[in-house]
Amino acid sequence: MRIKLFIVLALAILSLNAQKNGINNNLKENFLSPPVSAMPWVYWTWLGGNINKEGITADLEAMKRVGIGGVIILDVDQGTPHGPVVFFDSQWKSIFKHTIAEAKRLGMEVNMNNAQGYEGSGGYWITPDKAMQEVVKYEKHVSAGTNGMHWEGKLDKPTEALEYRDIAVLAIAEPDTALRSKFKLPQLNLKALLWGGWITYNNTGISKPPYDSILSEQICIPKEKIIDLTSKMDINGNIVWDVPAGEWTIIRYGHAWNKRTVYPTPEGEGGPESDKLSKEATQLHFNSFVKELNSIAQPFTKNTLVATHIDSWERGGQNWTASMRQEFLKRRGYDIVPYLPALSGRIIENVNITERFLFDLRKTVSELTVENYVKEYHRLAQENGLRLTYECYTTMGNDLNAANYVDEPMAEFWNPDKSNGFFPTTKSMSSVAHLNSRSIVSSEAFTSNQDEKWKYHPAIIKALGDKAFCSGVNRFVFHRYAAQPFVNAKPGLQMGPWGLHYERTNTWWEWSKPWHEYLARCQYLLRQGDFNADVLNVLPEEPLYRFKMLSIKGYDYDACGEELFKQVIVKDGKLVLPNGRQYKMLVLTHNGCMSVQMLTHIAELIKKGANVFGEAPRQTPGLEGYPKAENELQLLTKELWGNGNEKMRKIGDGNLFQNCSIEEALKMLKIAPDFQASKEMNWIHRTVEGKDVYFIANPADSSIHVNCSFRVINKVPEIWNPETGKVSTYLSYNQQDKLGIINLSLSLYANQSVFVVFTPTAQTKKNVVSVVCDNKELLNYGMAEGDKNSFNSMSGDVMPNATYSITLSNGKKDIFTATKSIPSIHLDENWDVHFQEGLGAPVKTTFSKLISWSDVSDAGIKYFSGTATYTKTINIPKGYLSDKNRIILDLGRVEVMAKVKVNGKDLGILWKKPYRVDLSEVIKEGKNELEVEVVNLWPNRLIGDEQTTEDALRNKNGTLQSWPKWLLDGKTSSNGRYTFCSWKLYDKDAKLLPSGLIGPVEIKFVPNIYRKYPKDFK
Repeated sequence: MRIKLFIVLALAILSLNAQKNGINNNLKENFLSPPVSAMPWVYWTWLGGNINKEGITADLEAMKRVGIGGVIILDVDQGTPHGPVVFFDSQWKSIFKHTIAEAKRLGMEVNMNNAQGYEGSGGYWITPDKAMQEVVKYEKHVSAGTNGMHWEGKLDKPTEALEYRDIAVLAIAEPDTALRSKFKLPQLNLKALLWGGWITYNNTGISKPPYDSILSEQICIPKEKIIDLTSKMDINGNIVWDVPAGEWTIIRYGHAWNKRTVYPTPEGEGGPESDKLSKEATQLHFNSFVKELNSIAQPFTKNTLVATHIDSWERGGQNWTASMRQEFLKRRGYDIVPYLPALSGRIIENVNITERFLFDLRKTVSELTVENYVKEYHRLAQENGLRLTYECYTTMGNDLNAANYVDEPMAEFWNPDKSNGFFPTTKSMSSVAHLNSRSIVSSEAFTSNQDEKWKYHPAIIKALGDKAFCSGVNRFVFHRYAAQPFVNAKPGLQMGPWGLHYERTNTWWEWSKPWHEYLARCQYLLRQGDFNADVLNVLPEEPLYRFKMLSIKGYDYDACGEELFKQVIVKDGKLVLPNGRQYKMLVLTHNGCMSVQMLTHIAELIKKGANVFGEAPRQTPGLEGYPKAENELQLLTKELWGNGNEKMRKIGDGNLFQNCSIEEALKMLKIAPDFQASKEMNWIHRTVEGKDVYFIANPADSSIHVNCSFRVINKVPEIWNPETGKVSTYLSYNQQDKLGIINLSLSLYANQSVFVVFTPTAQTKKNVVSVVCDNKELLNYGMAEGDKNSFNSMSGDVMPNATYSITLSNGKKDIFTATKSIPSIHLDENWDVHFQEGLGAPVKTTFSKLISWSDVSDAGIKYFSGTATYTKTINIPKGYLSDKNRIILDLGRVEVMAKVKVNGKDLGILWKKPYRVDLSEVIKEGKNELEVEVVNLWPNRLIGDEQTTEDALRNKNGTLQSWPKWLLDGKTSSNGRYTFCSWKLYDKDAKLLPSGLIGPVEIKFVPNIYRKYPKDFK
């Protein structure tokens, strides 16, 4: 058996000196035992009035037990029969008050979504005139022949809604309608802010306008053929007009509520979405709902209801507000009214002019959204002692401009992480947090569709979570925890088919504390100090641009919106933000358009010493200053980019890079990569009080040996293990002082992650520079993959029957021989198994050989979901135990978690691969009592119950028509089922999941350098 060697050689004396000097003590203590503020949160969904005080208390206590620190409450309708409580009535408020009191008792925090549902802001208190507005129209065709005509007629209101208000009346000379019908402006509904509902993240943006579209003049409307007839219409819509020759369309334009409501809510509840362009509407909404909630919470504590939340924007766009005409004129410098026909796809002058107007419309709506909705909402929250958390993407405005006014920017990512998903928001929201000195970056985490079906558990989702950590997220808000009002129903209520089934009713819920502790350690450390990045990426001025992630191998970056970018200056060749953050290079992302103001600022930064990477823009957006602005832009691009052939162009004190990769440009500036690895790794780098903190995550579902380089000089590395909280000094490294690089090797299990923390030290540096095993050099500090003889740099294991020569940087050398190989003890046979009672399985049975429960013929075991305890007496022969060996219990395959006890000593929960535990301190020669408790998932029992008749009335899609009487009466299923759920996701023929302790199980005796240091190293 070949076993790898760990040569970290954390000399005891160095470790003691570090403790005496107090290095990292507070940081280490909080890492080992993270504060409540570092714990993960959940979305807590109150489903269709199905809440009660008993269920609220049970839910909160269950969260507290396993390490959940806070909740975001969403009151939603997701397919459950309506319960006894109506949103925001006196009973609802009483339950909310109880919630705050219980959260205070338990030391938890509460954040309440700012409206019913999860798609916007509003409620029944929003009157239609304060709701989202859109332009509406009524058209009348008039044919005036070749000589013109006198016309008298009536223009109907576009809608009879009471809130309707006129904007203007226009007459347009219609072009060839047959030809016009063949041309459609790309993404018109999006560009005119007329889209509605939820659309996939990557499909919501506007990336590139059609610069070169050339249309026949026959389908374009010259501006002089647009006549304002507003003054000719009386209050009843009557109009008198001498019509010029030709074909004309008279259009009565007005605005009214676009009928968008908060969603999803039970029938009869909810209410209109507030006008996001109106400060008065924002104030009305906040004061009517959030302020009252805050007043309910205040008597209990001002530190429990801590925030108000705006969730994902899924209610589409709006393109008008009462003051729109005045605001547009003030901001864009021209009247919006003559361009209103563009909202219905008509081409005014040409495509270029029409696209520019639509950009100006979006820019105005964006500015009003930021100022009158997000910024005002933030002001009101602060005024009332609350933070504002916001999933600030897919908004009606420039997302990063809006996120500048958010206390806790919030991202979103789904499991699985699909290419068209929301994962890029993890980078955009963490960037805006860094740029505005916000310490917490939240994310709606692991959102799933109906394919989840109780199949996901911590081991399945960990790698994706680590990827989100490396993108800057440092608070997971699990999507979702469905409130459970019934004590006699498991798994119970679901939020429709959406999200993780992350409730106290899940089989493994009470086993999840180690997973949450892992997350809390990561989240704590990833909030400390400052994020390290070399690159600042400025985004396009397009308000509906949806952020896309850059790939810069070896380097990291932040993204910046246009408004904050205006405040960037240059100091000593670096880009500096108002909060002091610095970057070494600016990367331009644009869609071919850039304003003269933006490019002028970039030019000034370069001349003052900035390094800039990117292509030249082709044109300006909008009609402001057009066409003069086009000439100004072309002159600037010629000055900066020249003929476009150079890779590196000196301009003033700075440089402009093009025709190469970002990595090449950084290397031309002699900026070494921040992190490199011989295999694909996820990583992030922060600096904390002079320490360099790298989080390194193995994305592979297999063990790897990886060589890494870190841009760190004159510091000593430590390994901080977030699964255990253990900190180990790490001396197997190679410092390349001239390059400012430290190389070291890591051996990581499947999906394992560690913090590598580099700490300044005044001690003499002692590190391992050479490891030779049987005359073969094992230590490989380069970017090569390494080989099968590379030592395991983290476990401490060595190869038996082998001779090692270890050399330190001070020249000290030791030679020793590892202990002889001891055969493993195999434990695959004859286990007594006790199943959890009341779930269909026999109380006790014997497994002559370890197999999956799903392969057992007994239906009670085959379909069992829950916990079972395996027990066995094991014998350790005399001479097998040695202080030079570690004794490892390897459970092999476990579905899905295990708890291990040896001789009554609890050795903890194993929730992910490898399912191994060190028995060195608890095992003894002779007889030992081994107990392994295993929990599986819900699907097998759900499938088993489908073999019986249904015990509730359901719709074809699996939802309930009504709550069954036996459930409401607090009884068990009327037909002997063991489970009940509000949305049926399995049928009787579904495939069973492997379950239980499958093995192979064995006890391994592993030679280990930590168990017995050679004397020469002390």
